[in-house]
Amino acid sequence: MGERETPLKISLTLTALFALALFMTVWRGYSFGISDHAVHIPFMKHIIDPTLYPNDPMIATSKRYVSYFPLFLSVLTRIFGNLEIIFFTIHLISVTLFLFILYRLSLQLFDDRFSAVLLLTLMLPKRLVLGKGAIYLGGMYPSFVLLPFGLLAMLLFLRGKRVMAFSILGATANFHMLVSFYAFCMLSLCTLFEVGRDLFYGRREAGLRRFLIERIVFPFSAYLILASPVLIWSLRSYTPATDEWVRLLRIRSSHHSFPFSWRRERFVDYLMLLAFFVLAMRYKPPSAFHRRVILFCCAITLLCVLGVVFAEYRPVQLILRAQLFRSTVYLTIISMLYISNYLRRLWEGSTFHKLVALLSFAVLFFPQYYPFVPLALALLLALEWREGGRHPGVLMIVLGSMLLRMYVKHTQFPGSVTFDPIVGLLRTIFENRLLLLALMMALLSLWVKTIPDQRLKLGLTVLIAGFSLIYLAPAAFSLFHPPDRFKDSWRDVQLWAKRNTPRDALFITPPYREGFRIFSERGIVGDWKDGTQQYFDIEYSYEWWRRMRDLGGGGRGYDSLSEERYIDLARKYGASYLVVPKGRKLDLEKVYENGGYAVYRLPISITKRHRSYSP
Repeated sequence: MGERETPLKISLTLTALFALALFMTVWRGYSFGISDHAVHIPFMKHIIDPTLYPNDPMIATSKRYVSYFPLFLSVLTRIFGNLEIIFFTIHLISVTLFLFILYRLSLQLFDDRFSAVLLLTLMLPKRLVLGKGAIYLGGMYPSFVLLPFGLLAMLLFLRGKRVMAFSILGATANFHMLVSFYAFCMLSLCTLFEVGRDLFYGRREAGLRRFLIERIVFPFSAYLILASPVLIWSLRSYTPATDEWVRLLRIRSSHHSFPFSWRRERFVDYLMLLAFFVLAMRYKPPSAFHRRVILFCCAITLLCVLGVVFAEYRPVQLILRAQLFRSTVYLTIISMLYISNYLRRLWEGSTFHKLVALLSFAVLFFPQYYPFVPLALALLLALEWREGGRHPGVLMIVLGSMLLRMYVKHTQFPGSVTFDPIVGLLRTIFENRLLLLALMMALLSLWVKTIPDQRLKLGLTVLIAGFSLIYLAPAAFSLFHPPDRFKDSWRDVQLWAKRNTPRDALFITPPYREGFRIFSERGIVGDWKDGTQQYFDIEYSYEWWRRMRDLGGGGRGYDSLSEERYIDLARKYGASYLVVPKGRKLDLEKVYENGGYAVYRLPISITKRHRSYSP
């Protein structure tokens, strides 16, 4: 790498990336109380107050939910209190750390700041990941919170700090096993390959015993020791899988574990990204780094192959639970690392090179231009062919990818070109004062780094950081947490339940609406989202599916159930209240109604407490 950065320059970099994190959050969006929050928040609240959610079978699965993340949230909540502020703060810190590690990875590999800045720019929009995974999520999720630590382990491993890299992965496994496991596989394959190579060629500098201890025993022991709490928990929670469990997993979570159920065009689109990656390897980092990165990619490829064979042909519980295609989150990031450097090098060429680089940037940055990927690849192929120096096999791989796209259903090539996406982005930035200010603070921080006067640089750094922390961050929080946010009919009915029903009240709610437990702090019969717990509790999957069938199949069939059917469900599960869409008339006591939902009290005479599921 180039000149060593001073603490002041690192502070400026972090200030710029914090402003960029605010920009990314405001642009991409943020939400609280959605998706996986429907599981994490009730688990956390139940840890704080075990009297909440009695007789709710989903809450009982927390005993097999092998993650200490809910416990971590409960500690923060006890200390700071406001859960919305906690979630938003963790999210901003995670985005900033994610961008910082990406920046350092790019510098480590290519030692070029322009490439690093270009990488951060290309990572702002949504990036494709297989297995229904994602890099940036519109909220605070453990998978994204822990992703920067997986990338940090990669960075440390590239620098030769193996024990520290494996230690980080071992510690993070306690909070999200999958993100840690994927990176562990990448580093493990690379470690074993290098150890085997050095033994074969006699490159070890110490005795065999010391060599093996330093290169294998220390790193792997560090991982196993630090990950031991969650590994032991996993072993204790193990339950043999059944064919019925596999069938239910296909019904509920095929988008994560069963690749043959996915749309073929998604694979084709991802193949186009990999074609860019293959071309981008023209400009490699130093050979030692490049070899390790290629081994990382081989590990991900091997995981995906296992994810096909042992999910579709011979289902294996461990493979299904590991959701191996989600490891492509690392492959996508590696691809973008190389592609950003490739585009930067193209920019150094002729005018035609610059035009091709601009087109390639546009198709990768703007989703609306992604159908132009074949055109960009064709132009890049023409450049490669003319300049020579590339192995014909590389060009054939890219050409084969393009031909495959022609024969697989995909987004049609646009009949016309407009600048609407570019104009729309500029309009969004200039019309949203918060977006504009965040972007200005990020750019201003980069400019301040070039100022030679250290006192002036320090003063401006404090001003920019203070403005971002004191004004921009609270403004962003207020944007996503407006005072009227609880006027939403779904949240409103939850708050009514919390204020007006006993803690042990059990609700029958629309199964297609997730998250009723979050604000109501009341148990429910079940919803479709609860099915994600199949990955952790096999026995619960059968109970969950019985409940979904009772609730109309888990979808809109719930709305058309007869009054007698609702009463039967109340009797079966011991429910006290029924939530239905507004407008559904029932001959029961209506106790609340808002713009979207009505709540009916179920007669005590018909309720009979259903035996709660216990793992």
